[in-house]
Amino acid sequence: MMTTSDLNSIYLDQAEGLTKSTSYLKPAKEEALSFFKKLGLPHKKLDSWKYSRIEKRIPSTLVLNKTAEVNKLAGDLIYPDADLIVLVNGNFSSELSKISSSLSYQYEKESNKAYDDLQIDPSDAFDNLSLLLTEGTHTITLKDNEVLTKPIQVIHLNEGNSESTITSRFHFEAGKFSKATMIEMHLGNGNNTDYGYSTFSLSDGANIEHIKIGMNNSDSTHVGKVSAKLKKDSTFHSFTLCLGGGLVRNHVKTNLVESGAHAEVNGLYALQGEHRSDNYTEIHHNASHTTSGQLFKGILADSSRGIFTGRVFIHRDAQKVDANQLNKNLLLSKEARIDTRPQLEVYADDVKCAHGATIGQLNEEELFYLQARGIPKQEAYEMLMAAFSEDALMKVTNPTTKKWLADFLEDHFEKTRKK
Repeated sequence: MMTTSDLNSIYLDQAEGLTKSTSYLKPAKEEALSFFKKLGLPHKKLDSWKYSRIEKRIPSTLVLNKTAEVNKLAGDLIYPDADLIVLVNGNFSSELSKISSSLSYQYEKESNKAYDDLQIDPSDAFDNLSLLLTEGTHTITLKDNEVLTKPIQVIHLNEGNSESTITSRFHFEAGKFSKATMIEMHLGNGNNTDYGYSTFSLSDGANIEHIKIGMNNSDSTHVGKVSAKLKKDSTFHSFTLCLGGGLVRNHVKTNLVESGAHAEVNGLYALQGEHRSDNYTEIHHNASHTTSGQLFKGILADSSRGIFTGRVFIHRDAQKVDANQLNKNLLLSKEARIDTRPQLEVYADDVKCAHGATIGQLNEEELFYLQARGIPKQEAYEMLMAAFSEDALMKVTNPTTKKWLADFLEDHFEKTRKK
């Protein structure tokens, strides 16, 4: 097996050629290459990747976005009456997509806009590597005061059995007092690595909800990041639902840069087999009078493993901040494992903060109570798991979307029982 050092050498050799681009991203690519040279690939001594050995999962060479043919989507994956954007192995599919004329969406390889909006993190190796592999950005724009009455659904279909690298990068620009819901689904069905990055820029008073769903098989690897920059009185709701994958890394980073901004960073991971979900969140309070809330819950069966690292930063002079963070986990077997690290870093003195974590098992008395009333054991398990999940799902603000997710999760539990 290749070491991290071996992979670094191969990736750097190939990355040099990726900056020779005609895309508007060329200056950003050159900058990303310099960052990647300094950082290299993550290793086990890096605190943010302490529990995930990514070098065992990523391909030994950068083979990009192989084409695949998909003629039909499963009906239960499609959100009713939503604008639908479908990418197959990172490539836009006009046949499967269904976009109304009122939605401002475009794929940009040539643009006059500043690439600063992409919020590239100099300290994140995969953020820079994925940009090097990207030729254009999928951009959605909301005008000032524009309110979308139906969600935008983005489905990433990652197919094929070859060791390939798949990339995509979305940017969402929300004008003043605009409002929308975006549902993003990553479906990995092959032995590939998927880099999925989405950035959000919220102007004053904007209200955006982003829901990310991951359903990947045990051979696939997903490394994804959601970044949001919040201006005055804006609100960003993030919800991450992970239902499987060989290794799924979900990184959510929010920057509250002006007063009145509020961020909700919530999620749920329900895993079985040997699937692994690594959830890493950062909430940066850079301004006074900002607020945030966070609830992540995990259900871990068989030999699955969950990882939660939640970091809340209250930066200097960010006074009158209110932030809370909680991670709760349910272990369904002796082999299941959770590593949880809720963290607060406070550099201001007039703040209100709380954090915590719990790990437990299903209540045997509750299980017995249900069985004593004629409910089969597996169904009783499902009922208790659904009850455990409910307060996480309650964080989703749109009632219709919340119901759709609840049905989606119930179907997942039922399919798991039948395997």
